[in-house]
Amino acid sequence: MPTHVTPEDEEPQEAVMRRLGRSLLRLQRRGLVNPPGVRLDGSVFKVLMALTADGPLTVGGLGARLQLDASTTSRHVKAAVTLGVVERALAEDGSHVVRPTPAGLEAFAADSGVRAARFRAVVDGLGAERAERLAADLEALNDALDED
Repeated sequence: MPTHVTPEDEEPQEAVMRRLGRSLLRLQRRGLVNPPGVRLDGSVFKVLMALTADGPLTVGGLGARLQLDASTTSRHVKAAVTLGVVERALAEDGSHVVRPTPAGLEAFAADSGVRAARFRAVVDGLGAERAERLAADLEALNDALDED
């Protein structure tokens, strides 16, 4: 019985899973998360993305939105507050929330443009039809993961 599985020995589905896993890891290492020219690191950018999409959130609500544990969310919020891009506030219902500052909204808009330009340059090389298929496949993957 062989102890090392070669690609020829793998089940076709297992080979696809390995390819998918390797591709997702490679994608995470790319400069798409923090391309040259951005001001905000990826974690602060994600905080601002959630707050601009959903409005002010409690730290717990932000953590749920970003799927982060409480200590990681608190660390990201603290970094964002230190940078002056989010602030803590008291909501009308009396809850403590975080919300973007005007400087945060400006930094988010600027960094969104840099990130979009970097991504657009790469995706344009795929061609319109292939880019559309990629978008549809990624949406389907995310939808399936959301159902899990």
